[in-house]
Amino acid sequence: MASNALLRQIAALETDPEFMAGMGALPNPDHVLRKASLSQRIFREILSDPHVFAKVIDRRSGVFSQEWQVRAAGDEPQAGQAAELCQRALDRMTHHPEWPLSGSLVQIQEAVFFGYRGLEVLWEATADGLLPACLRDIPGRRLVHDGREWRILTKDDAVTGITIPPRKALIAAHMATSDNPYGEALLSRCYWPWMFKHSGLRWWVTMAEKYGLPWIIAKLGAAADETARRDMLDKLSAMVMDAVAVVPEGADIELKNQSGARSEVHESLIHLANAEISKVIVGQTLSTEVDGQGSYAAARIHGALRDEIVDGDRKLVAHTMSRLCAWICELHFGTAEYAPEFEFVDEAKPPLEWAQAVTTASQVLGEALPERWVFDRLGIGEEYREKKNA
Repeated sequence: MASNALLRQIAALETDPEFMAGMGALPNPDHVLRKASLSQRIFREILSDPHVFAKVIDRRSGVFSQEWQVRAAGDEPQAGQAAELCQRALDRMTHHPEWPLSGSLVQIQEAVFFGYRGLEVLWEATADGLLPACLRDIPGRRLVHDGREWRILTKDDAVTGITIPPRKALIAAHMATSDNPYGEALLSRCYWPWMFKHSGLRWWVTMAEKYGLPWIIAKLGAAADETARRDMLDKLSAMVMDAVAVVPEGADIELKNQSGARSEVHESLIHLANAEISKVIVGQTLSTEVDGQGSYAAARIHGALRDEIVDGDRKLVAHTMSRLCAWICELHFGTAEYAPEFEFVDEAKPPLEWAQAVTTASQVLGEALPERWVFDRLGIGEEYREKKNA
């Protein structure tokens, strides 16, 4: 009796009093999108902001600054065969002429910005059997979640969508929960800073046009009629653009500079918005926006925080690609037991194989190996030699 209770989920969707069984597809619960009556399309507009895009590139470059590899699940022959097969499959995808694997990995990482990201697996028959040829991105507007599974909207079913066939779509979600299977979108958190920033920019440009240039004041005298004054106004307006004008004889033209207007208000608003955006996307501001404030030590600490965030993105990408490796093994071996893991290689640390090779050689020879010989034979770079001698 007790074991049956442990095996049964009591907080399932069907027991949720707020869940409506006839709803079909769950709406995205993102509170920013809902309150502003927006869709994911606004995220692309936010990405057009230079500061937002620069921070996205910063985080993306951190993720893909490392090489990736396929690591066998163990020392068994089956694990080695599975790793070799998956490596060949990914190598073929890497050199796909239209949809190379590098672009697909970037799209998987975009899940942190959009909340979720889907890619369709296009399989093809090869000499090694059925293998993925490439991954094609699925627009976010075509993916919906019904509380149990992801579904894809089609022309025949544009409301609740159709069931996605097994092993057909890789879907990555950022910080997804039972209440929010669509994940947390970082660009959603950038919406209000982005909105206020661009509103401030418009006011700033207007103020610069109004107070940054001198006012041209013409005096025609009381005898001038309305037609003469309008003609003079047209000439002065043209003078702003062309710097030349023909005015009536006797007209007095004066250039008057304006004072008292302050741009600091709008400038501070824009800096504040940029700082908020930086904190959302890369977790900090000092490593990229010191601007004479803070210290080098603080910037290094903030840079380390950014590295931890980037490492989380790598795990999201690796977990998604490891699922593809498991599918390949299921199709070829009937099981994913020996499926390899997709992982990124931290080149800042010497490969473990180096230490293992040196240890084995020392044991065989019964004496320590010359340090210089070890460095040269194993191709250990100067950066590691410097670290050892430091």
